[in-house]
Amino acid sequence: MCELMGLSASAPVDVTMSFGRLAAHGGKGANADGWGIAYLAGDDAQIWRDPHAAADSPFARFLTTEPVTSNTVIAHVRRATAGGIALANTQPFLRELFGRVHVFAHNGSFAKIGALASTSWFRPLGETDSEIGFCRMLAQIAGEGDDVLAARRVFSDTAHRLSALGHANLLYASGDRLLVHSDLRSMGPAAAPEPGLWVVQRHFDHTGPDPQSDGIIGVQGSHMVVTVVASVPLTDEAWRPLPRGTVLEIDQGAIVYEGLAGADLG
Repeated sequence: MCELMGLSASAPVDVTMSFGRLAAHGGKGANADGWGIAYLAGDDAQIWRDPHAAADSPFARFLTTEPVTSNTVIAHVRRATAGGIALANTQPFLRELFGRVHVFAHNGSFAKIGALASTSWFRPLGETDSEIGFCRMLAQIAGEGDDVLAARRVFSDTAHRLSALGHANLLYASGDRLLVHSDLRSMGPAAAPEPGLWVVQRHFDHTGPDPQSDGIIGVQGSHMVVTVVASVPLTDEAWRPLPRGTVLEIDQGAIVYEGLAGADLG
C-alpha cells in the first residue's frame, strides 16, 4: 500500500532525512511504482515526481542530501492499484485555484468512484481514482469561494464520502495550511487493518537537527513547532495514531482543528 508523509512547521525546515526514510520504503516489491514530493512556498510549490522506485531513484537521493526548506511538505511513495506506472499517475497532484497551487496525495483506493463529469473545470491528467477525487474536491472548493472554513468543510465532506468507497487517507495543502484525513491502512487480505496515519508534534528551542527525533528535521531557527503526519512512524518517538475518520487542520505547525469527517463544521 502507498505511503504518505505531510509536514507543517512554523518556519521553513529541512526534511532531507525524514524524506529519506520515506523513500527507503519505496523499494523493489514495496511501493515501487513512483514517488513525489511537494515543497510549498507561498502561493507556489516546488514539486518532484518520478514514476520509478524511490529507493533506486537518483533524484530521490539528491533530495535526501541537498536541503530544500519549506514550512509545508507533502510526499508520497506509490504502489499502483489504479492506472499504470506513469508520470501522470504519480502523486502528489497539483492544480491552481484562487491564484495559488493546491497539492493533494492519497493512500488507499476508491475503486467505485466512477468517471469525472465532463463539465468539471478540473480534469485528471492520469488514470487514478485519487486524481478524480482531487478534481471533484477542487471543483466543490471553487464553487464555495476562497474561504478557509469552506475549504475545511469541503475537505471533510469529501473525505467522508470517499471513505465509503474505500480507504481514504488524504493530505491536502494550499498556502500554509495542511488538511489531513485518516482512514485505515490495509496490509493485505490476511492482515488486520492498521491506523491509516500517525502524527507527532515537536517543539524546538535550538537550531540544527533535533536529537530527540533522530535528526529527521533540520531546523533553521529556535522556538519553532513542527507537526509531521505519516503512514507509519518514521522515528522511535511516541507517535499518536489517528482514529479512523479523523480530520486535522494544521497551520504553520499548530493543530488548529481536530474533528470527524462529515461533522457539521458550521
